[in-house]
Amino acid sequence: CVGNFLQHVPPMRLKIIRVIFSLGFALLVVTLFFHQVIQGDYYRALSKNNRIRVVPLEARRGAIYDRNGYLLAESRLSYNVLGIPQDIENFDELMGFLGRVLGADPAGLRRTWQSRRLNPFTPVLLADNLTREQIFAIEEERFRFPGVWIEKGYQRRYALGQAAAHVLGYVGKISVSEREELKEYGISQLSVTGKDGVEKFYDRELGGSSGGLQVEVNSRGEQVRLLGVRDANPGEDITLTIDARLQSFAAEILSGRAGAAIVMDNDNGEILAMASAPAFDPNDFTDRSRSRNISHVFSNPQAPLFNRALRGRFPPGSVFKTLMAAAALSEGVIDSGKTFFCSGSYQLGNRTFGCTHHHGEQNVTESLAHSCNVYYYHLGLLMKPDQIRHYAQMFGLGSPTGIDLPYEDSGFVPGSWKKSPAGYEAWAQGDMLNYAIGQGNLLSTPLQMV
Repeated sequence: CVGNFLQHVPPMRLKIIRVIFSLGFALLVVTLFFHQVIQGDYYRALSKNNRIRVVPLEARRGAIYDRNGYLLAESRLSYNVLGIPQDIENFDELMGFLGRVLGADPAGLRRTWQSRRLNPFTPVLLADNLTREQIFAIEEERFRFPGVWIEKGYQRRYALGQAAAHVLGYVGKISVSEREELKEYGISQLSVTGKDGVEKFYDRELGGSSGGLQVEVNSRGEQVRLLGVRDANPGEDITLTIDARLQSFAAEILSGRAGAAIVMDNDNGEILAMASAPAFDPNDFTDRSRSRNISHVFSNPQAPLFNRALRGRFPPGSVFKTLMAAAALSEGVIDSGKTFFCSGSYQLGNRTFGCTHHHGEQNVTESLAHSCNVYYYHLGLLMKPDQIRHYAQMFGLGSPTGIDLPYEDSGFVPGSWKKSPAGYEAWAQGDMLNYAIGQGNLLSTPLQMV
């Protein structure tokens, strides 16, 4: 019998057997505790989600108007195709079918699916902006793919195209990192977010918050009943100070050139137009039929996405002479009657610094009227770098203007402690001559100059 058998088992071996049984029992208890207590919510959700689906409802993005009520950007109704991973049985067949209907590469659709998939129960956006023919073709085959359906969405449209691209910016599908960052604001995977311009700066106001439908489905993924609705809240409409006619005119002037054009109301500082060239068409980022243009935008060596009006850093040139005159008068370096003689150039050692004309004797008023370089060469040698820097900063150089657009550059104003953006370098007299006429290492944006 067992009792007699155990009596003949050596004590050490008996202890080992007891330890093994104890460990096995403990492991069983821990496993049960883990699955029933720690992961209990997960398995309850798994069971519940097997019959309950949440269908996201995209919020209509707010419209953007110019100062006269002209519609610059709007969200038009469109239709998207989504799929729930849990309900899709013949995945490869589905990718092939959608590839034929959408005219897309099935391998590309698979990559889209994998990049957007979160879990078995969250719908995955497969394609947007469907045509009527594509909608009919997918609906006709719904019985073959019960986990796939058509959902209403919105497509962003920009009336001025390239002309207002750098002011308005553009929108794009929300990324995984943005989804986690913005989920508290009601953002879903169907949402688009502003990537640049006004669209990005006022993204929370324009974006609204997504809603959803909670529906019960049967084992075939077919809807049985509606359990609940959370309405999507549309975004706010906003009105800009931009004048659409001036904006189009500014963009037309820059056609075929690289540069920036800004029109500002001097009475109140409102920006009436801001154009940068070369530009891009923001509709390329929202219209799937034009998506091939995006690669050309990013690969273009002229950088059409770069807003030269806000981010371009250029020596201000002769515009800076007005600031130099104010600084010299304020510091008592000169008075309004102080004159310097302009022979058409200035000799410093063995180097000649030029001027546009032979101006003769010039006072400060005449020097500004004639934009005389020689007058300001003299001022540059009479002042110190930090004096000039102080007044440049008082006029707003070296700092962002604070315009309600993202990624504005600060420019650079040299001082005795830092002559160039690269770091400290010793100052020479020739550097001061260049500094005084707005050249050298002094850098500003077109917006700062306006």
